[in-house]
Amino acid sequence: MKKIIIPFLLIVLFLIGGCQKTTIDTYNQDFFAMDTYITVQIVTDDIKLAEAGFRAVEKAFLSIDHLTNRFQSDSEVTAVNEQAGIGPVQVSKDVFALVETSLEWSDKTDGVFNILVGSVMDLWGFGTENSRIPAEEELAAALDLMDLRAIILDDEKSTIYLPEKGMVLDLGGVAKGYATDKAVEVLNELGIKNALINAGGNVYALGKKADGTAWKVGVQAPRDPQGIAAVLVV
Repeated sequence: MKKIIIPFLLIVLFLIGGCQKTTIDTYNQDFFAMDTYITVQIVTDDIKLAEAGFRAVEKAFLSIDHLTNRFQSDSEVTAVNEQAGIGPVQVSKDVFALVETSLEWSDKTDGVFNILVGSVMDLWGFGTENSRIPAEEELAAALDLMDLRAIILDDEKSTIYLPEKGMVLDLGGVAKGYATDKAVEVLNELGIKNALINAGGNVYALGKKADGTAWKVGVQAPRDPQGIAAVLVV
């Protein structure tokens, strides 16, 4: 009788184990970088993989911030600005690529997008406690320092040179988006297929939600901070 019961119990246990379903969860984490809160959602059945993803995403953002933050004394962009009118500065592939891409977008927007806007921003005191309305003469002088055609790039040496003293490179308009793309790259490298990154409005939707449906992203109404103008299904 025992010889019959034992195999039967093994079969029952095997069937029970085979019927267990893997639980797909959504893990969330926030961190502060690039002057904004970054929200990350990762969909997976492996909490350790999610934790690895969070660490990788945060590292990607902090790395790009360290390279591009012109208010940080040891950033590459600060070095470029300090050497304006003096000499070229060798930079990383990331910063060089950001400047090249920014110049392309400047052409596409007929100069509306301009990464030499720093000289004008500093006059107004944006982001500081010393905001003011500059004189027309000051603005005219600062605008003369915004000629993107003057930027000298050396692809072989990976150097950037601002030929006029007072030129100020500011990558604030592209750095968060670039960092978001880099974060998605590291998630893909880890094998994470479903995630959502919101970097202060720079949103990247990867794959789908835990229930298999598409991600939905709300677009804030421009005249109503609490309102939603539209919902995008991505």
